[in-house]
Amino acid sequence: MSKHIKRADIGTVHDASYSQCANLSVQLKALQQEIKADYLFIASVDEHKLATTQLVLNNSHIVENFSYPLKGSPCEPLLTQKVCFITHNLQLSYPKSKLLQNIDASAYIGAAILNEDGLLTGVLVGLYVNNSQSLEQHKSTLLSFANYASVYLQTCFLDNKSTNQALLFNAVESMAKIGTWEYKISTDELLYSPEVYKIYGLASNTKMTSAQAIEHYAGETEQARIRYLFERLQTLGLPYCEDFKFIDAQGQKKWVRTSGHPVFNNDGLSAVQGAFEDVTLEYELKAKVENKNNRLETILDNLNDAVITINQKGVIVHCNKTALSMFGYKHTEMLGLCINNLMPEPYASKHHSYMQHYEQTGEGKIIGVGRQLPAQKKDGTIFQIELSLTKAQNDASIEYIGVVRDISEKLKAQDTIYNLAYSDPITGLKNRRWFERECRSLLQIASLNNSYIYASLLDMDKLAQFNFKYGIEAGNEALIHTAKKLSLAVEGEYKIYKSGVDSFLFVSAYPNSSLLDLEQKQKQIDSKILALENYTHKISDLDVMLTASLGSTIIEASKDSYESMFNKLEYSLKQAKKLAPFGYYFADLDALKRYERTNKIRYLLINIDQSEELKLVLQPQYSNEHTFGSSEALLRWHSEELGIISPAEFIPIAEESEAIIKIGDWVINQVCKLLHQVGQSGKNTCIAVNISAKQIVAPDFQEKLLASVYKWQIPPGNLMIELTETTLVSDIEQVKHTMLGLNKMGFRFSIDDFGTGYSSLSYLKELPISELKIDKYFVDGITDVEDNSSRTIVNMIIDMAKALGVNSVAEGVEDPAQFDYLKQRGCNLFQGYLFSKPLPIEQWKERLK
Repeated sequence: MSKHIKRADIGTVHDASYSQCANLSVQLKALQQEIKADYLFIASVDEHKLATTQLVLNNSHIVENFSYPLKGSPCEPLLTQKVCFITHNLQLSYPKSKLLQNIDASAYIGAAILNEDGLLTGVLVGLYVNNSQSLEQHKSTLLSFANYASVYLQTCFLDNKSTNQALLFNAVESMAKIGTWEYKISTDELLYSPEVYKIYGLASNTKMTSAQAIEHYAGETEQARIRYLFERLQTLGLPYCEDFKFIDAQGQKKWVRTSGHPVFNNDGLSAVQGAFEDVTLEYELKAKVENKNNRLETILDNLNDAVITINQKGVIVHCNKTALSMFGYKHTEMLGLCINNLMPEPYASKHHSYMQHYEQTGEGKIIGVGRQLPAQKKDGTIFQIELSLTKAQNDASIEYIGVVRDISEKLKAQDTIYNLAYSDPITGLKNRRWFERECRSLLQIASLNNSYIYASLLDMDKLAQFNFKYGIEAGNEALIHTAKKLSLAVEGEYKIYKSGVDSFLFVSAYPNSSLLDLEQKQKQIDSKILALENYTHKISDLDVMLTASLGSTIIEASKDSYESMFNKLEYSLKQAKKLAPFGYYFADLDALKRYERTNKIRYLLINIDQSEELKLVLQPQYSNEHTFGSSEALLRWHSEELGIISPAEFIPIAEESEAIIKIGDWVINQVCKLLHQVGQSGKNTCIAVNISAKQIVAPDFQEKLLASVYKWQIPPGNLMIELTETTLVSDIEQVKHTMLGLNKMGFRFSIDDFGTGYSSLSYLKELPISELKIDKYFVDGITDVEDNSSRTIVNMIIDMAKALGVNSVAEGVEDPAQFDYLKQRGCNLFQGYLFSKPLPIEQWKERLK
């Protein structure tokens, strides 16, 4: 609202309308006193939406006229609504209005002046410097005067339409089925049109005084109100247009809308006149709509989410009860409040520019998209919300409906879940899951720069025994103390995490591009981690000490993944545990190469039985220097990728998984096939096969063994099943049950490497054993002249075999002196390089012939 067009005062209006302008100024002064406005003016609006004041009052004094564009002023909402109130942040909402700033206006009330076609032709505006009253109470008065003022504005712009008859004619023509009335003050004569009599339920031309007419208004309150407005119209010339409860002559309850306007002549106020309308149907429809709105409002008020509606200026025009309780405002405080009052900085100061940008471009990051934002309560408390904003067309205006959800409790719950998911409940350290997340990110960053990172895995030694001795609570307290001391020890360049029940993980906080530098630091940090003071604590007045083992390594990020890194840590810790307590193992380049080879073998073993890389060789078992009737099947692996791999290397790795069962099944099938082939050529022999502990306790071992025997049609006695003492004690009852069952079918059993394990002599007596094999370790010691312990053990095994009625087999016989001694002691069979190395199948067949 800017003062950029200078106008003359009221006296410059053309002569034809001067008297009416003068009368209007009197009525405007009366209105200013009624609504207690500091400034009151009436302005016309042209087709360009430019408002030009026709009469301006400042505390009952006429001041200079001015013009201003409706856009960007408090009057802009009147383009789409009849009345507008602004009681908060008036100047903040319209910062470009110099008039508001000059008079320091704090509140605004305005009413639209419409022509007979319902188009905006003017505005009636009141401005307040210091306002403490509710402006809504003046709504009906302002609207009534605005209706009357439309006559004045038409007078200013349309000549020869200022007569009383033309005004009454236009009023009647513009409203269908509306009666008119006129009261002549000098003669006290009250005239009604036929429609008025119809509404009253009276016959036409029935004589009725004003007092009698007022008696039909329902109740003393309504009668007092219409009497006051009617008398004010006659004395002050202030128009009115209001609705009343009404009872006609037939007793029917109705709603009526009655208006009154002054009529002036050269002598002043001569008469009053107006319209009279039955609006019962409108109120019935309004009641239905109100009932529907009440139901909707009830639904909104019972939502857990706040619902807030703002106009294009960011002013709150509606809110539900949840919004009031969520933000701490009263209903009267929140309505009319600018929405940025519910936002903390910097959102509050930027909101107006966001709205302008959206209005100009249609680009909005939040329209139709849920978003988490901070919000601010009346008391300044900031909390987190989820906001979903929708644009809505309301008649000719645009509104924005926001659904606000307080997610404070949700975030607290998320924090709780987060802590449960990523923190150790005892020490409070981040756990292995969080370690994995951070390590993956760290590896990715380090790989881009060809950098290295340090990592280590610490495991407490025998914590279960500590808990058993001192109690679990003491064990937990010891872990807490250990975690605190370790955290201080590595603080800065390294991070610590808790893994599982009694392990800790360490990793570089940042990548290091220098391998040499990191190797030097690695020795220092490993020493700090294993320092004795980290594990010495005072618990319940007792001095206690824990021990731990540490495996560490340095990772080249570009060549490792998280999975491979952790596998290396587990490998390092496994080696360190062999040296416990306070075992330590750093996986250097050579160690990592061995580890990588082990992993490669483990991978290749997955489908080894399908690879055609396994081969059988057979080592004959001789009964004398020249004769053999049995052999032992041995396994050879020539890998296409790794070359020849020793059984001593790959068998222990295979025993860690199901690969050992696949290998065992393959060997049994190949041996049965070989026995079938030599049987077809008329040779009868026995071949021993080694069976692992995992294989013999497998539920389907017996079924698969019998399937191979039946498939190749060989006698079960030709297949000697070799078991180690370790295999026997793995699950002695299960193994015994399987052996007894197979023995009944004709299978024979041999105990391999006898004397190196922990088998019970009582079990040997109960098991269906056919032979005992003397381990090469003892055979090698036969010729040791300084130590006769090996000869003693060899003698005992041979004697025990005789006592059990089974054969004794010596392994690894390589020296004639060993053979002579064993033969002299009564050993039955001999196996070793003195007689034959393990032979490929074709050579073995030739030797068998």
